[in-house]
Amino acid sequence: MELLTSRQGSITPSWIMQVLRDHGKNGETGWRPDKGLTGATVCMHAGFGPARGSQTTGSMVCHLHPDLPTHFVTATAAACTGIFKPLWLDIEIPEMGPMPAGTYDSSTLFWRHESLHRETLRDYDTRILLYQGDRDGLEHEFVSGALNRLGSGPSERGLFSTRCFADANAAELKWLERIKHKKLRKRNNIFYTLAWKHFNRKARMTDLS
Repeated sequence: MELLTSRQGSITPSWIMQVLRDHGKNGETGWRPDKGLTGATVCMHAGFGPARGSQTTGSMVCHLHPDLPTHFVTATAAACTGIFKPLWLDIEIPEMGPMPAGTYDSSTLFWRHESLHRETLRDYDTRILLYQGDRDGLEHEFVSGALNRLGSGPSERGLFSTRCFADANAAELKWLERIKHKKLRKRNNIFYTLAWKHFNRKARMTDLS
């Protein structure tokens, strides 16, 4: 509410996307996922114990233009590590693989992103900086491109949406390789680390510690 009130009268889709990435007073950087008892921030991250069981699993921002509403979705968990991509109700949804289940499946968009998300969490304030600028730049292209196509037909907008999903997927795979080669600078506390080891085992993500 404080964030929305601070921009009253000048709220844009891109601003709302940043709000959904909010981690509290420390901002996007300087925040650590292993701190705090509840993890009660707009962008929620699970942790140790029953009080830290909540986790953002998808985010959506709707631009309710009277002629043609545009919907921006991550289709992945954790808005801070994801990219918002455009959809419209009169187009086919781009291919995202099978419906995600409770275990890792590389053919599913949600689970492919989880590799990036969970690797980032291992040293968040170091690793997010390795692709934050690229994320924001690519997302800006998606948002401006979508809003500039409000007068276009479904076919053109559908092709644009499909390209956005493909470009985002390619970028996330590249970022994953980038952060894997970055040595951990700060390690999370033992309780948080144990919690995510448990989550990873349940998801059968054996390549993550």
